[in-house]
Amino acid sequence: LSVIPRDLLQQYEPIIAFIRNADVLIHEAQYPNDEYAKKIGWGHTGLSNACLLAKLGSVKRWIVTHHDPIHDDSLLEEKLLLTRQILETIDYAIPVTHAFDGLTEVF
Repeated sequence: LSVIPRDLLQQYEPIIAFIRNADVLIHEAQYPNDEYAKKIGWGHTGLSNACLLAKLGSVKRWIVTHHDPIHDDSLLEEKLLLTRQILETIDYAIPVTHAFDGLTEVF
């Protein structure tokens, strides 16, 4: 993370401080990077950015929420696998799952 310029991270410090060391982060990551590029400004987070946020905040577990209604179960499974791959790639392979209606127990 030392390769990220300090001035780029500065604007995100309040949210990073807020989530720091959380046992469980419930945060959206609605769009994979290829979709997110076309939807910047819609009020959602790209998957890679959310993964990095989880790492910067040193969260222990993550529940990804706020899924696009046009994404079917198969696409959501692919997105969850991609999430885990990204977290592993950035050396932060924490437990992660998707939120869903009726979710009561995690991990």
